[in-house]
Amino acid sequence: MIQRIAVAVQRDAQGRILVRRRPKNASMYPGAWETPGGKVQAGETWAEAAERKFEEETGLDIWKIGRAHV
Repeated sequence: MIQRIAVAVQRDAQGRILVRRRPKNASMYPGAWETPGGKVQAGETWAEAAERKFEEETGLDIWKIGRAHV
């Protein structure tokens, strides 16, 4: 079974990319740095999944901080 994964990359004016650290108790890659993202749910577009995962994982509203190209 192939799973579709969407990733949100947020870059600021200085070109820095927002990353987050995986929980130390994560089953895969504990403590690793990553960009927000995850599985695309049935009926969801890539953009919707990326926005949803970004907000779930960072607590930030992607529309308030500035949406990039999708």
